Amino acid sequence: MDDFSDLDSKVFDGAQDEVTIKGVVDIIFLLDVTGSMGPAIIELGKSMMKFIDSIDPKLVKDYRVKLASFGDFDTDSEDIKLNISRSNTKDTKELYKDFLDVIELIKKKGGGSDLAESPLDALYKTVQDGFSNDWSERTKVIILFTDAISKDIQKDTIGMDLPNDEKNNMLAQLINENHVRTYIYAPNDKNIDQVSKVASDFVVYKVIDKGGINPIEALQKLDFVKEMETLGKEVSQPSLPF
Repeated sequence: MDDFSDLDSKVFDGAQDEVTIKGVVDIIFLLDVTGSMGPAIIELGKSMMKFIDSIDPKLVKDYRVKLASFGDFDTDSEDIKLNISRSNTKDTKELYKDFLDVIELIKKKGGGSDLAESPLDALYKTVQDGFSNDWSERTKVIILFTDAISKDIQKDTIGMDLPNDEKNNMLAQLINENHVRTYIYAPNDKNIDQVSKVASDFVVYKVIDKGGINPIEALQKLDFVKEMETLGKEVSQPSLPF
């Protein structure tokens, strides 16, 4: 995907006014930046204001959004492999610039020659290190988008060599312990399914390729406007678990 002209800065104009009622939310969009993701990321970016406008001011007094990104932990360069250091912001111009950075990474066509990527490694690292500590009481949310099945979590990610089921359980336990509301848009995948079942109080797994549709096409055809509106409303809710 070489032409990203459809991602217009105007879609980020007009952010919701700051509100002062209750609740604070930190939201991380964790995005696959391997080569096939360009069209989906464009649609996500164009729908970002729908997400922001759907955050309920009656329930949320402040929020911040971060764009994190990941690729293939086995083959990609460090800049594509994982970036969870972008700023937490509610400045829509800053978000637009971060989307452009994500698009530049997609242009590098990471992902290697196999079909699997590293969403669970990236999720583990993001739960562990992606949230800043300057808000003592807040709702933590991760929204992950990928069009690829998952590789097994690497030994280096969790710091020990374990059977794959146990590594998946460690990720689920980390999500549970940190009370991270986690939405995963991904193909049908046994590893993600296991994590979502063990951490079912906090994980919503939205399988994008039901019916056998190609997952790349499925994510591109996702109704991002509808999904972002729904997500904005759901992350506003103070109650846990789901």
